[in-house]
Amino acid sequence: MTRDHSTRTPMARLRRRFAAWQNRMPVTWQAISLLILPVAMGTVVYRHQGWALGLAAVLFYGFQSTVYTIRVPEYEAWQNGKGTWEVLMSVLLVFFPLAMLLDELALWQIGAISVAVGAVLALFLIRRRRVPLAGEAAQAARSVLLPPLDRSGLPDGDCLLCRPADADRFFERRRVWEDEHWRLSVVLRGAVAGFAHLESRRHIPYLADLDGPEAATLGPVLARATAAVREATGADKVYVTVFGDRVQHLHFNLAPCHPGGPLVGGAGQVRPDAPAASPAAHDAAAKAVRRLLTGLA
Repeated sequence: MTRDHSTRTPMARLRRRFAAWQNRMPVTWQAISLLILPVAMGTVVYRHQGWALGLAAVLFYGFQSTVYTIRVPEYEAWQNGKGTWEVLMSVLLVFFPLAMLLDELALWQIGAISVAVGAVLALFLIRRRRVPLAGEAAQAARSVLLPPLDRSGLPDGDCLLCRPADADRFFERRRVWEDEHWRLSVVLRGAVAGFAHLESRRHIPYLADLDGPEAATLGPVLARATAAVREATGADKVYVTVFGDRVQHLHFNLAPCHPGGPLVGGAGQVRPDAPAASPAAHDAAAKAVRRLLTGLA
């Protein structure tokens, strides 16, 4: 199976850490941080090109700073693959810095340079933000459901979920709670922040094989875990599904559902055009679930 390692680069890790730090900032400081870049750029452009372009710079960078800092999902989903919009944003992104650096040139000359450079930049952005067609391998990699398991490196009969550390790395998830019979892990990628796996610590292949202390404790544990996921994510309800087609070890998929969110249908499938939730949202959901179940931050 081909894995997507684009989120494992040093720059991606740095972005995740910054997003997690930013998510912990008080609302007041987040608001102040959103104003710093627009005000700074607008002030400098005003000194070089006058109040009209200065105000335009404030509005442009204010918009950019807001949608990319707060991560507005509707905007991200809408803009994907829209070439005209990408070109316009890229041209403006180039124009204002050039207007500060090349104020000896006429505005139409700066504009011509910006169009040429911005068009090239837009091609790069469109390629990176292109929404994969439903059914493509890239879309499958973004699914919040368990990805297909490559068993080529596993001995016959070996169970990945019986090796929780390996399973956490494979599914890119974080264990947030466990007791003597069950453990709960929150997946840190995909379109749904707070998507979790509740699995038995003992190897039990299917729900029909459930017995012993796991059978006696399943109800309270499932109710407690589901309530924690719902409260941590602010969801109206939590879809609970059991499949077992790809991993024959009893596990429950807990998928928080919001009105108008990425989940559609009772089986918790994800819309093909659903944008991935931000790393900060995944991190915050995982920490909130752990805090509700263990009291630990």
